[in-house]
Amino acid sequence: MGVALITPFQADGSVDYMSLHTLLEHIISGGADFVVVHGTTGSPLVSRDERNAVTSFCRSDSGRTYTYYDRVRRQQYYGSG
Repeated sequence: MGVALITPFQADGSVDYMSLHTLLEHIISGGADFVVVHGTTGSPLVSRDERNAVTSFCRSDSGRTYTYYDRVRRQQYYGSG
C-alpha cells in the first residue's frame, strides 16, 4: 500500500521539514510499502526548487532503504540511509 504524502508548511509559507520528518516516520512505521512524494493537490504550491528539496529530504530522511515516487516527475527513487 502506498501513501500520498502531504507537504506541510509553516505560517510564513516555507516547507515545514520537522513536520515532514514526523509524517514520514509515522507513515513508514505504519507499514506503508511506499510513499508518493508530492502526491496531493498542494503540490503546485511549491516552486521547482522547493519540490526538489522536499524530494531530496524524503530520500535521505528515513534512515533506511525505502521507495519514494515523485508524482510530479513521475519518477521512482530509493532512499538509502
